[in-house]
Amino acid sequence: MESPGFLSLSDDVILEILCYLSSMDLLSVSRCCRRLGQISHDKSLWKRAKFDKALHAMELKKAISFLHEGTKSVEIRGFKKVRDSKKASYMSLTASIFNEISKYCPELSALNLTEHYINGKLLKVTDWPESLRSFTLSYSEILFPPERKSYFHNMCAVLPNLTYLSFEGSSVDDSTLMPVSKLDNLKTLVLWKCREIGKCIAYIAVSAFGFKTLETLDIRLTQFHDSTIHALKRVESIKNLYIDAEYLAECGAHESDAITDRFLWIYRDVPSNLEVLHIKNCEITDKTLDYLPTACPSLKELNVEGTEITQNGLDTLKRFMPSCRVIHNLSENEW
Repeated sequence: MESPGFLSLSDDVILEILCYLSSMDLLSVSRCCRRLGQISHDKSLWKRAKFDKALHAMELKKAISFLHEGTKSVEIRGFKKVRDSKKASYMSLTASIFNEISKYCPELSALNLTEHYINGKLLKVTDWPESLRSFTLSYSEILFPPERKSYFHNMCAVLPNLTYLSFEGSSVDDSTLMPVSKLDNLKTLVLWKCREIGKCIAYIAVSAFGFKTLETLDIRLTQFHDSTIHALKRVESIKNLYIDAEYLAECGAHESDAITDRFLWIYRDVPSNLEVLHIKNCEITDKTLDYLPTACPSLKELNVEGTEITQNGLDTLKRFMPSCRVIHNLSENEW
């Protein structure tokens, strides 16, 4: 007797099995037959969509048709890693794609774009879904940006509800900070591995008048140094600050462009609200630990891996800040 096949199962059982598949696998299953195509469109399967394989524009449009009003999170991978030459030929994101996303997902809260070439002439910030609370543009590059203003100009009007923004590894520069600083509800800004960020004091100083609600700032592996960090003094709301100066050493930065004990001087008169401070691979000595109890009285976690901090300095800090968790690479891993 021939054993029953997969299609002999009920729709409910098949749907339960499909729950374990990735978004890309669901797209493949939907092409098998009409019945599986109908089941794979079930709304319960598409609350979060992750298209982690690069799709051309037409393929991406078909994939977006699976989304619905209950879809809250969408991740789309581009062609930047697949084809680093002929950039213009591998731009799958268009205004019409974003219009489709907005149409199918009116309540979309999170959008993650990874490894994309974005044509600044064809896809503008005004095309982005207005409902977003979280937006990530990672390891991407904007081609043909406007000549006299930032590509992200007027971002605050388009994304008024944005609380989380990440440009991890993307080709953005300090001019990006000015429109971003105007986002009224932004709480987290990730600039990790943005190699062109942290150089221009003028842009950073002006943007520091904004960021009224910013609580977490990640500037690891950027070009931020003592002077540009000092320009952030006006951003009093920051509670979590992540710094890693390893890239400064790699690119042969001048001694004046380093992160040293001077960076904490900005808080010598007015204490900060910092609760988490990571200062990895910086030219930091025990002098910084001397400032900490006064400059950062609310500090709960400190990371000094790769610095010149000594065990004596840590022991002294422990006496003044016994509840602060310290991560280091000395003999003991952490307190």
